[in-house]
Amino acid sequence: SIMFTTPLVYKKARKVHRCTWCGEDIKIGEQYTTWKSVDDSWYTSKMHLECREDASEHVDGDGTYEPYEGERPYNGNRN
Repeated sequence: SIMFTTPLVYKKARKVHRCTWCGEDIKIGEQYTTWKSVDDSWYTSKMHLECREDASEHVDGDGTYEPYEGERPYNGNRN
């Protein structure tokens, strides 16, 4: 089957979301990216900016990844 993906959108969280890469909360006021994709069914991905960057080889490559399988990169600081 052919996967379709909508363009990446950058948002600021107005409520808590769960990052589909690392599984941690995207807190209110945090920037995140979101997009929708469809293969067999529609799926919405929401990721911290650094998680989206870390996941890019999976997401931009074949478009597949297992939700919550990644680790959040911290670059030396945690909020």
